[in-house]
Amino acid sequence: MADVYTRIGYIKGATGATGAQGAKGDTGDAATIQVGSVTTVPYGQTANVVNSGTEQAAIFDFTIPQGRPGQQVTEMDTLLLNSITTSAAEFPVPAVGETGKVLWGKVVKWFSDMAALVATKLNAANVVNNLTTTASGYALDARQGKALHDENFYSSGDTLVLNDATYTAMSNATGNLITLFISLPKQTNGTKSVSVNSVSINWVRANGQTYQGTLVVTDGVAGYINTPGTLNINISGTFPAIQMTGVNFRANFTVM
Repeated sequence: MADVYTRIGYIKGATGATGAQGAKGDTGDAATIQVGSVTTVPYGQTANVVNSGTEQAAIFDFTIPQGRPGQQVTEMDTLLLNSITTSAAEFPVPAVGETGKVLWGKVVKWFSDMAALVATKLNAANVVNNLTTTASGYALDARQGKALHDENFYSSGDTLVLNDATYTAMSNATGNLITLFISLPKQTNGTKSVSVNSVSINWVRANGQTYQGTLVVTDGVAGYINTPGTLNINISGTFPAIQMTGVNFRANFTVM
């Protein structure tokens, strides 16, 4: 009769005692890491690192995607700036390598500074070339400086015409030489000499008698104009001792 076995499962006995510690293993080889290939892939792909070496001698190959493409601008009116970097400098100057925000911040500040400067300047329309404007806020054109000069000062080459001129003072009023001081309507910048073109001089006494005088001319110089506009001339002649009461003086001079 054959034996019959019935499986009733695994029978687990009690845990045995801990065994003795095993011997220390040998020191393993030192691991190394180096960079292998670096591949750039288009924007949007996933970055990846693969070890093409071994666990002990790792070689990492990198796959790096490109950055987000910049905005291509073909027309300036399509460029949008969400903000700019404010510049504190006065009349700032853009520099190479600055960002667009910094650049436009400087542009805005430059025009702001220019507007403030222009506000302090005189408008060209408020420069007048006349001597009649009386409104405030206007400036005189430089050409009027010449007009004012010519109106108040003698210049070289000007013609000086005197008709029945009166003298303000005279020295040596008797004898053979008289220095006559005649007040002029204009001045000169410093002393200027005059040359004579024509002259007529008659001294008048109280009794109505007249005496002819002659202008003294030395080396072409008939007299001098000095500031503030007095003509000094010397007249020779034979004059009586009695004080003269007036003079009839007509002359045409050229300012030298």
